Amino acid sequence: MAKDSPLTSVDQVSGHSAAQTETSNFGQSMARAGAQLVPVTGFDEAVMLVAFGRVDMTGNDFVTFQSFFEQRPDAGIRLLDGPLGEASESAVLMARNQPRLRAAVDQSLNHRMDTGDLRKIYEKYVSTDLTPEP
Repeated sequence: MAKDSPLTSVDQVSGHSAAQTETSNFGQSMARAGAQLVPVTGFDEAVMLVAFGRVDMTGNDFVTFQSFFEQRPDAGIRLLDGPLGEASESAVLMARNQPRLRAAVDQSLNHRMDTGDLRKIYEKYVSTDLTPEP
């Protein structure tokens, strides 16, 4: 969203244009909320269209925006308040029938959550604690 936009909440996207890739889950969420989708090839193009006033907004995950804002604090865009769709989950991809590997990965992740190491990693690299709830 452009910094000077009067919109403040994701509840207000209906009827506004949103630059999204055609396969984007965020685009699907925007469409369900009533936004008019403008197809783009990726996040960089979407943000440029917002910054130049060619579209009203784009949607993406918090980590992507956080990284963008760290690299381009002067970009002239901001986030709307509220969640866009349901929270997504991440997973570790591994070959089937690897119970020892799965147990080791689970143990390592649980240990890092218990000790606060995972929180420190998130805070270092995305400036926000995104540690999952147990």
